[in-house]
Amino acid sequence: MKTILSTMLATLALCSLAHAGSGGKGPISYGKAPVLAPLPVDAGCACFAPGSTVSLFGAAIFPTGDQYDDALGGGIAYEQFFTENIGISAAAAWYATESEVHNYSLDAVVRLPLGDLCIAPYAVAGIGVHSNSHTEVIGRFGAGLDLRLSSMDCKGIFADWIYTTDSGAVEDYSTVRLGIKLPF
Repeated sequence: MKTILSTMLATLALCSLAHAGSGGKGPISYGKAPVLAPLPVDAGCACFAPGSTVSLFGAAIFPTGDQYDDALGGGIAYEQFFTENIGISAAAAWYATESEVHNYSLDAVVRLPLGDLCIAPYAVAGIGVHSNSHTEVIGRFGAGLDLRLSSMDCKGIFADWIYTTDSGAVEDYSTVRLGIKLPF
């Protein structure tokens, strides 16, 4: 009886050791290392891929001289990005000075997305038309910050500062814009 019991315990122990490598779960490797799929690489925030956006914004104008008073306004813009970094923007803005100021512009935009953060600082430079009692060609340059929310289909908010200059009768001025971006 002792011999049969000893034989059964030895057989049970050997069988247990035979399955010790896999624990009864997953594939048995038979001495070869299992092939693992590569881990997915995080591509960063996909919200700054090439494409189009429409922006609605509130703005303020800050003239450098006495021609206009500081005033609030707003506008709309359309952006088209050809790469993650390079795009153009066409904008129209109106400011409620003593006599309403109309500003229409076409800017080149260079942005630098910051990886997984879904934040992109950007610079703008371009030309436009300033219209009030007369129309003047203007030059513009500035900088801003674009924040996108990937959980909301890449909708976002932006803020920027733009300096506008003119060689004619219109005094130079700065604008500050704060708005939303709606990609499509």
